[in-house]
Amino acid sequence: MKKYKSKIGWEIIIILVLVFAWIFYDITKSGINWDLTSIIAFSLLLLLIILIGYLLFSIRYFINFDKAELLVKIGVFKYAEISISKIHKIKETRTILSSPAASLDRLEVFYHQFNSVIISPKNKKEFIQDLHKINPEIKIKYRKTKK
Repeated sequence: MKKYKSKIGWEIIIILVLVFAWIFYDITKSGINWDLTSIIAFSLLLLLIILIGYLLFSIRYFINFDKAELLVKIGVFKYAEISISKIHKIKETRTILSSPAASLDRLEVFYHQFNSVIISPKNKKEFIQDLHKINPEIKIKYRKTKK
């Protein structure tokens, strides 16, 4: 089984930092009264930041050559298990749709007739080559770049 880490995009990190900075500013702008409610609010905010950070940095994609499967995991959770023989197309995308991808430099993997999953492996070229070793029928559609 071969493991691929998700690429971490600066754009995702900046958005999260700005959102949490705004929440923190909004909570503290009128002064902090360190009563039980404030302590609970800050504790929950801190726990939420830790949880999102853990999930963001723990996205992994596994290619199981023995079973010919692609496994997408977020932390300890299995997001998708896809038979590589059912993958018919991979397309580069920069969509902002919610997905198990920590970057906007993404691949959309189409499988079965109408299903797809959006992922962001760090080494896209090697990832695609490994899928092609198992299923050479996969069509690849690269994004057009501006010149």
